[in-house]
Amino acid sequence: MKRALTLGLLAVAFAVGPAWAQSDLFYLGAGITQESVSHFVLSSAPEATSQYPDIDATSWKILMGLHPIPPFAIEAEYLGSTGTSQNLCCGIYQRSQLSGAAAYALGVLGPPRYAAFLKAGVSDWKLSAPGVAGGATQTGTSFAFGVGFQASFGRFGIRTEYEQFNMGITNGLQMFTLDAVLSVF
Repeated sequence: MKRALTLGLLAVAFAVGPAWAQSDLFYLGAGITQESVSHFVLSSAPEATSQYPDIDATSWKILMGLHPIPPFAIEAEYLGSTGTSQNLCCGIYQRSQLSGAAAYALGVLGPPRYAAFLKAGVSDWKLSAPGVAGGATQTGTSFAFGVGFQASFGRFGIRTEYEQFNMGITNGLQMFTLDAVLSVF
């Protein structure tokens, strides 16, 4: 049994060994995101924020990564602040907002030019509802994960990915992204 397990792990290691789609050590990227947070309620003010709009907005993110050993990488990203407003009446608005950052460990599968990746890590996030008796805010650190696909053309890469952050008592952040990535060195 141990021998079969060892052989299986070696086969996986050889299959994914050349997998990382970037050929250099350090990369930078930026992307356009579609972000969604449903059941927007802040635990710091649940009654006051239960009627606030769910977030469904387009935003941006920047990322940087380090991949010292194929097929593994470490990545950090920052999400631009975004939100959704709702007109109650007579020019009175409610606004739900979010911002965040995350750090991930990535595992990459596939040939060097086209690769799929899985990512898992931690997110640091902030949800806010300006206007609720001076404003309500909730911050947290939680588990984050994602999956994506990347096509590489020399030092330039294009990738699409799905990510999810657990966020308080909401249904969490669900984010689809289209990124451009550049290997720096």
